[in-house]
Amino acid sequence: EFDRIDRDPNARVLILTGSGRIFCSGGNIKRMTSQGRSLEPPDPTLREELYPQEADIRRVVLGLRRMSKPAIAAVNGPAIGSGLGIAAGCDIRIASSASRFGWVFVRRGIVPDDASLGLMPQIIGYSRAFEWGVTGRTIDAVAALKIGFVSEVVAPEELMPHCRTLAKEIV
Repeated sequence: EFDRIDRDPNARVLILTGSGRIFCSGGNIKRMTSQGRSLEPPDPTLREELYPQEADIRRVVLGLRRMSKPAIAAVNGPAIGSGLGIAAGCDIRIASSASRFGWVFVRRGIVPDDASLGLMPQIIGYSRAFEWGVTGRTIDAVAALKIGFVSEVVAPEELMPHCRTLAKEIV
């Protein structure tokens, strides 16, 4: 989809949001491992073999970063694990006051595999990224604003209208 949007001369800005009340809750680690699956896809594509850093969820986050058009994350609810990585992949993050952010990989005993490990220090600075990464805390929208992960917090019903207004301003 990112490639299609990039090629579309009528598309000028991407607004990415979740369906319902959740932005993205990340992968279900318990379900994946209980089914005997590893956290990586078993049969990599040729592209994944040539570019192992772009396997699985990293493709989404890096695809957002590669786009030539701005991407706005309209974070409408919890952004946990790789959901946080997807938000980090966007150029601008606007949060609903109902959103929560959890960089919880350490609590699962895994390293962030979604490219957020490289992005977080760029977004919020090394010290804050380190602290968040080693504690695995979940924070609310106001705390995310305070550390600079999101640029604004708005009421849930205002999130999409606000993001559309911002997109029009960018265009």
